[in-house]
Amino acid sequence: MAWDNERLLDEEADEWLSSWGYTASNLDHEGFVVDKTLLRDYCKSPPKPTEHVGGYYMSVMKRNTPVTKLSHSYSALKQFDNCPKQYHMQRITKEIKSSSNEASIYGERVHEQLEQRLKGGKLTPETIKYEELCQAFESGDGELLVEQELCLNKDLVPTGWWDNDAWLRSKLDVLKLNGTTAGIGDWKTGKYRPDFFQLELFVLQVFKHYPSVQKIKASFIWLKDMKLDSKTYQKKQEPALWNKFFARVQRIEAAAEASNWPAKPSGLCPWCPAKHICEFARI
Repeated sequence: MAWDNERLLDEEADEWLSSWGYTASNLDHEGFVVDKTLLRDYCKSPPKPTEHVGGYYMSVMKRNTPVTKLSHSYSALKQFDNCPKQYHMQRITKEIKSSSNEASIYGERVHEQLEQRLKGGKLTPETIKYEELCQAFESGDGELLVEQELCLNKDLVPTGWWDNDAWLRSKLDVLKLNGTTAGIGDWKTGKYRPDFFQLELFVLQVFKHYPSVQKIKASFIWLKDMKLDSKTYQKKQEPALWNKFFARVQRIEAAAEASNWPAKPSGLCPWCPAKHICEFARI
């Protein structure tokens, strides 16, 4: 075969890719591009059938973009637990974006109104029923902080939300600091589904950002039911809480190391932004 014929050479290279189970489209989906120069060299002098070809096809493929640096938050950890494939498509390859629905839009609107109220504004007719809750946070001693963006780097040292070393992010709806004690409030507009791991992450952030704090009362505030779920955490519990967090992070890091992001079909599939492109979607 005349190997100086570029068209024939490209066709031969594509045939070899196909024999390895790859196409240009699925390589791009996995974040790889093909080094055609190396692949052409391979086609000119392919190994004998008995020779191992794995080294060849791994050498001619390279990452199209650097491996994404992992960062974490409660929502990211929960998303991975719900479906590693969705986590990968949204947070690693960026193929999909989170979608909004009527409930999430309502939740954002209520959060914004409560934030403005605690910053000196007024509630709207939609949220005026929560005035007493706002007054409860304003009463008593201590410093009231609203919508605090707390971030740690991988060494668990406070850093900026958008800094290059940002690793663990948490946004606290309400934080009340009073010497060695603190209070955390998290507004909830959805169904009653308490997950205290979220509060534990908030508690860990406060212990790191405010070292003088020794005791924290953290609460979910269920606005629909006007119900409160609270737990109190002591500074001495911090190591155990970090161990619980790191166990979940390690599962994500293991998935990234193995490039293994399995789908987890569930009743959540109809609301997944990848439902029309995921072959496992249960819709």
